[in-house]
Formats: sequence, structure tokens, C-alpha cells
Amino acid sequence: MLSVAIAITFIRLVIGPTMVNRVVALDLLAILVVGMMASEAVQSGEHALLDVAVVVGITAFIGTAAFAVLIDRDSRAHKND
Repeated sequence: MLSVAIAITFIRLVIGPTMVNRVVALDLLAILVVGMMASEAVQSGEHALLDVAVVVGITAFIGTAAFAVLIDRDSRAHKND
């Protein structure tokens, strides 16, 4: 199910008409990858995957926050024109 969700999210990432749609799709993609890693860690008993999943989650959060600042800055610049 996670693989199907990743495929559908990737389609949204490619075709999403606005930058905001693409950022949300990218964030969802990161969350789904973290979910896949966590489920694989539980299934295989490999605890190192959980560390990688935490790093991917933190990186995705920082990236989403940076995109939000960029989008806000861009919208303010266009508002002043």
C-alpha cells in the first residue's frame, strides 16, 4: 500500500500545477518513505533503519520549512509590485 501511495504522490509531484502542491507532495513522499523504512525496520529487526528514518524525517521537515519561507517571501515580493 505504501508503494502505491508513493507512486500516486510522485505523480502529484510531477504534475501538481503550483509550487505549493509540489512542496506538499514532496513532504508526503518523505513521510511515506519514513513509513516504509519504519515498517522494514520492524519486519527485519534492523534498528539502524529507524535512525535513518529519523534523519530523513528531520531533513524533510527542514526542507518543508525552507520552502514555506521561500514561498512566503515570493508572495510578499509579488504583493508589493
